[in-house]
Amino acid sequence: MLGLSLAEMFEMAESKDFVALFISFSLQVKMEFVFREFQGTNVVGVLKGSSPHASAQAVIFSGHLDHLGTRNGTVYPGALDNASGASLVLALAECFAKAALSLNRTLLFLFPTAEESGLLGSAYYANHPFISMNNTISVINFDIANLWGATRDISILGQSYSELGSVFEVYGKENNMSLSPDPFPSAGFFFRSDHLSFAKLGVPGVWVFCGKSFIGQPPDFFQKVIVEGYYNKCYHQPCDSLDAKFLYEGAIQQAQVSAAVAYGLLATSYTPSCLNHGKCM
Repeated sequence: MLGLSLAEMFEMAESKDFVALFISFSLQVKMEFVFREFQGTNVVGVLKGSSPHASAQAVIFSGHLDHLGTRNGTVYPGALDNASGASLVLALAECFAKAALSLNRTLLFLFPTAEESGLLGSAYYANHPFISMNNTISVINFDIANLWGATRDISILGQSYSELGSVFEVYGKENNMSLSPDPFPSAGFFFRSDHLSFAKLGVPGVWVFCGKSFIGQPPDFFQKVIVEGYYNKCYHQPCDSLDAKFLYEGAIQQAQVSAAVAYGLLATSYTPSCLNHGKCM
């Protein structure tokens, strides 16, 4: 088609100078949709801030608790997507609670439901919040934790939409990690997880994503293992299941950097701003 491969089309589309191409054929598609009503439950944990005034403001850690359930008798476990991300939020909740730090602002641990059905749980929370969106400082979202090993870098999806990206850059360097760009820009991942429900309402929100430079691994490790081995084969498939080969050093790095960012926001009065004319997306 047009003498171009799909890879060449993607490469063209990523250029700022891209101009749409005219294709001289038409296509008709017929699809049937089945709608069902259901009730889901969001879970929220609260670590109240100590300041009488600043405790009315909140920083949120989020990680959706749902996956795809059972389809045609087959279980879709969702070990990486998103038991791993929800587990990171639980681990952070335990760490902050045990540390007994003096936090001016309130820290919320949000486990939205129905992310896989269109971010429904986080959208509901954003419109019925425990602390208002005007007083929600930032949202740090985990969706598919790095269970492949330690990296030299970390990718923060949405880093260019708000000053929260610069905060991650500072604390990333303190943890010997550089910030790398979105590894899948054409996939639009920023628009596909729960932080988006908050970014739409002007709250700085990011998705803490996996880096690409793996310590002790060949340069093509990310492409071979994560892109081809997970995303092309097991993403939203039954094989996204618990694996004894999971390595947790990368997830620990994600948690450490995110905890440092959150603490920097909780213990101070700094409030990140949106960078896109008041919009965080």
